[in-house]
Amino acid sequence: MKIKELFLKKYGPLQDQSFVLGGGFNLLVGANDRGKTLTIDALVKILLGSRKREARVFEQIDRVGEKPEGYAVLVNGNGRELKIPEKGSLTELTGLTPLECRNIFVIRNSDLTIADEDAFYTDVTDRLTGLRSKEIVKITDHLREAARITADGHFSNTREHTKLKDRLGEAKTITEELAALQQLAEERGCENLEEELAGLEKEREKVAAEREGLDNARKREALEKTAAALGELTDALDTHEEYGRFQEEEMHLWRDTEKDVQRLEQEIKGRELLGREKEKDLQEITEEMSVKEQELQVLEQRRHVLDGEIRPDILECRRKSEAIETIKAQSRRLTLPAVACTALSGAALVASAVHPAWWFFLLTGVFLLTSALLWWPKIALAVEEGRFAALLEKVKQNLSRLGLSAEDLQDALGKINAFREECDRGRNELNRLAARRDAVQGSIEELQNRKVPRLKAEKERNEALIEGIKTRSGVNRLDHYAAGLHQKRKCQGIIDRQQGILKSIVGESGKDLESDLAFWKQRLEELREYGQKAPDTPYDEKKASLLAERAKWLEGEIQERRERQGSFKKRLAELESRANQLLQPEPGFEYQPCQNVLDLDVLKEGLQRFVARWEHRKRLAEEAVAILDEIAAEEMEKVSELFGEGSAISGYMRQITGGLYPCVLFDREERSVLCRRSDGTLLEAEKLSGGSYDQLYFSVRLALGEKLLGQGRAFFVLDDPFIKADHERLCRQLKSLQKVAESGWQVIYFTAKKEVREALEEEIENGGVNCQEMIGSLA
Repeated sequence: MKIKELFLKKYGPLQDQSFVLGGGFNLLVGANDRGKTLTIDALVKILLGSRKREARVFEQIDRVGEKPEGYAVLVNGNGRELKIPEKGSLTELTGLTPLECRNIFVIRNSDLTIADEDAFYTDVTDRLTGLRSKEIVKITDHLREAARITADGHFSNTREHTKLKDRLGEAKTITEELAALQQLAEERGCENLEEELAGLEKEREKVAAEREGLDNARKREALEKTAAALGELTDALDTHEEYGRFQEEEMHLWRDTEKDVQRLEQEIKGRELLGREKEKDLQEITEEMSVKEQELQVLEQRRHVLDGEIRPDILECRRKSEAIETIKAQSRRLTLPAVACTALSGAALVASAVHPAWWFFLLTGVFLLTSALLWWPKIALAVEEGRFAALLEKVKQNLSRLGLSAEDLQDALGKINAFREECDRGRNELNRLAARRDAVQGSIEELQNRKVPRLKAEKERNEALIEGIKTRSGVNRLDHYAAGLHQKRKCQGIIDRQQGILKSIVGESGKDLESDLAFWKQRLEELREYGQKAPDTPYDEKKASLLAERAKWLEGEIQERRERQGSFKKRLAELESRANQLLQPEPGFEYQPCQNVLDLDVLKEGLQRFVARWEHRKRLAEEAVAILDEIAAEEMEKVSELFGEGSAISGYMRQITGGLYPCVLFDREERSVLCRRSDGTLLEAEKLSGGSYDQLYFSVRLALGEKLLGQGRAFFVLDDPFIKADHERLCRQLKSLQKVAESGWQVIYFTAKKEVREALEEEIENGGVNCQEMIGSLA
């Protein structure tokens, strides 16, 4: 049976896809995202039907959640064309299961292995040889189901089997707990608890009666003490109210304010005295400034004369002194040449007298003229010194009129500078006095206008504050106020003491005094009923304490025994509930109560019977399963008939590998496929090379397909099965496929690899391979 035509009208994004296939090698080439995988999914769904129970053996086939619209045309061995799904599905036409179709005809995701290989070979063998493997498995399953055990020999723990494994384990645990509880009950004497409890409760009642008598005596005494304390408290409150105008804070305020008034009086007097002293200082400073101003005025007048009349002459004297020094320096340099020229002019004059000649006369005139020029600075110096002396004398006379005497120019300059400094000191002293006068004047104004008035105002406020306290209190003296406050404190002490007594006896309301008074009066009324109770019984706190301790001890003992009794009963109830809960699913279940120690044995025996019954069933089932396993092992040997020296699988493997692997075997113990190499080496399928591994499972698929189809030939749908192969291995695998196609099988090879087309290019050109481009139409 082969596929002649495939048409897809619509499947997800695919639309109007049509393929006409040949009976041999068909190569469908399409780039990625051209719908190659979706086309294969649609083909599988069309052939097998799109129901989930038929297509679930294929992984990731539901990428599109819809049925494909289209058809496939199949041709059977008689040449008859069948249109699917119109004529039914492939499984209906061939009688093959979806798993058999998946394991023989369709290769997805480069995976040529057999799904559920062990079970698949068993099913195929049963179909081909009529073996009873499935019946044996069913009987074994029924036995295990009846005994509720799993394949590994343990009790089942599923919900359908009521969690039997857990229940049996729980039954054993409860049995052990029941035995431990029996032992514990014997050790603790749980059977005598009721008698012990009765004795303790009787003693507790007696102690309670004694405590009640003491409590009545305590309340009677509390009544007496409460009445006395409440009376004293009421009287003290009335007295305290009379002295309510006296306040601790106001007494302290009066005392402190009175001290402040005294301090302010002293401070005001001090400020006023300081003001008078500063006025005296101001007067002295003013008088001193008047004297200094007169003295400075005289000095300024003399300085005016000095600067206007004498100063220019002084400057002129200084200039002439400097000029004289310059002329003296020049004169000292020309003295020697002047003497020499004078001597030469005398010698020339003597020579002209002895030997009159014109040139002697000429020399004499030249030397005389030169001598005159050289002696001229000396002459000018004498003239300037005369003038300087006259001007200096004038300066001395002018200075003497001002009361200053000077010996020379330097002395005159020193006296003038000293006079100037005296004038500056006088002016500075006057300025200092003026600044001091202003400061004193400011201090006086500060005292008179701000400080003293402020102190007086503060004193008046304090005095008014004291007057207010006097008015409110009605007393005019501080010691009288203190005496009234003392009386108030005394009353407050009584109030506090009586409040403490009342609080210790009957408690308090916790709000305020008014609420407490109402509370105490209410408690007094409540206690009046105890006024005549236990009149002859004095309250003994020590005895009451001892009775309270005894009552507490009795309560603890009773509580401990009740808790022990309650714990025992609770434990009984818990074990009863657990045991009956796990026994309830059993047929003929009757509730087993457990109320006392005697019931423990009954409940324990019921649990032991439950465990023994199921363990007996398990032993019987295991014995029967062991027998069936022996039968199944014998049947399993027949699976090897599919493999071996003369099997079709070995024949195909020998043909495809060129004799490298002439034999394929099946190890029934390990339930695995083995290949014997031409050199005799046995290899497990997983240890074969990638190419040999693929060739092995091609052989398995071919052989099983022939057997299941009755020596017929069908098709292989391959989705890029050699996507991980290198070029050399790819070429070898494609050669193997060509051999498969030549043997009569239809090969439908989907690929996106250009290398596949290139490897088959020669066969495509000569017509050995039918190649079609998957152009595709995506919606």
